[in-house]
Amino acid sequence: MVCPGACHPAGYFFSDCRYATRPSTSSLDKAVYAFIGGFLEAVAALNRRTAHRFEHVETSGDGLYMVFRQVDDACRYALELRAVMRDFDRRACGLPAGFDLRIALHCGPVHCARDPITGGPLYTGPHTSRAARIEPITPPGQVYASSAFAAVAAAGGSQGLVMNYVGRIPLAKGYGTLGLYCLREAQERADR
Repeated sequence: MVCPGACHPAGYFFSDCRYATRPSTSSLDKAVYAFIGGFLEAVAALNRRTAHRFEHVETSGDGLYMVFRQVDDACRYALELRAVMRDFDRRACGLPAGFDLRIALHCGPVHCARDPITGGPLYTGPHTSRAARIEPITPPGQVYASSAFAAVAAAGGSQGLVMNYVGRIPLAKGYGTLGLYCLREAQERADR
């Protein structure tokens, strides 16, 4: 149950699917069902088996929005989802070969309330918007994290992770610039 007016620290996770080529209008309906039955089912299977639990999740179109209580769980889940995507048989599900994910991580206070329109939980605030502005500039197949997220992960003792500084990058929709890091597992090659 969400307590109206509650606010607590959280790790934000945004991902969005990208296509090297968009499905044609005539095959769009088929692509939608391939996405639901293929990719979203793969995400659901990950959600059933992962040890890295989220507090809240929403899907919208081909995007995912998740809230984690622990930054380390957000890191690990992002890397697990990226691994699922790398092993995902796009062709078997009827999705284009260039279908991939961009994953963005940020942390900050999250405001929790009950959505008066849907009656469901609502997790929102300015840091949600910041995370959402990182995702569109993240290269497909990568996990980008804000400098705030990287600092909290490092201070929290997240082990086995590397965050390579990408630079101060202009965010989507004119939301300013932000220091960003590319997240990967320590044993993973940097050129991947």
